[in-house]
Amino acid sequence: YTGANITTIINATLKSFKISTYNLGYFILNNAINNNSVINALTIKYNFNAYY
Repeated sequence: YTGANITTIINATLKSFKISTYNLGYFILNNAINNNSVINALTIKYNFNAYY
């Protein structure tokens, strides 16, 4: 499970449910190190600030 693979799956899931920056309040993952890569990629795609 790489950050890139997880990001692709999460992005597809958000799109399938029509979830965007405007209706996503929180996004929480566990503390696995590759999840930082996921959040960083999603911050670029969806233009939000990540807080760790």
